[in-house]
Amino acid sequence: MQLLLNTEILFFILGASGGLAKSDLHIPETFYNTHNIYYCRCVMLKNKS
Repeated sequence: MQLLLNTEILFFILGASGGLAKSDLHIPETFYNTHNIYYCRCVMLKNKS
């Protein structure tokens, strides 16, 4: 259950299901940019510790 709550796994499942359904759903660019900055900072902090 803990594996399914992982953010990376949830994003992969969401993207894969959208691709299989041939969805035309797009993430707003501001959210996309903010998420990328947040994710990069989390990776950098995780690597420091």
